[in-house]
Amino acid sequence: MVDHLAWAQAYRDRAAKCQLSAKNTSSAEFGECYRLLEKYYLMLANLEEDFGRRQVASPHAAGCTQRDEDEIPFSQEGGQADSFASGAGRGAFVA
Repeated sequence: MVDHLAWAQAYRDRAAKCQLSAKNTSSAEFGECYRLLEKYYLMLANLEEDFGRRQVASPHAAGCTQRDEDEIPFSQEGGQADSFASGAGRGAFVA
């Protein structure tokens, strides 16, 4: 099971590193990039914390089961699963 609070803390740590890098860089463009990354990491941290709170507050959160990936159709065209989902297997990523 995923520890959402640990993930949120990791995102906050990354945001702090971005903030420090933004202060220490001599390039205004890179400074702006670091500040933008900091903003996104903080947003992800907030989302992880919110999701973790909702999961704990949900009365049936522990009883939820996830369907097998092979059962989930990626494409509704033709009514069958995309060949990527059925042929590539779990965890595969094709760019």
